[in-house]
Amino acid sequence: MAKSKLIPNFDSLEEAAEFWDTHSTADFEDQWKPLEFEVDLQENRTYIALDEPLAHAVRQVARSQGLSVQVWVNRCLEERLTQIATPTAAT
Repeated sequence: MAKSKLIPNFDSLEEAAEFWDTHSTADFEDQWKPLEFEVDLQENRTYIALDEPLAHAVRQVARSQGLSVQVWVNRCLEERLTQIATPTAAT
């Protein structure tokens, strides 16, 4: 069996996608490396789509506070839900 060509290095995700759109992974089978990983099917996550300008702002604020977007958003939502659940007494 002839040795396959090498998988090229890609400069972008788009470049990689274009390559794999026209090539078969089976042609590069001798270059794959074994990979081990665990999948936790018990973890529940919900993904919510944000408008891009809002997502950008959230990333910037989270980064400025040294937090991941996930941690920052969860803290903000918990804080807001607490405010809603315990409204202040009218004066």
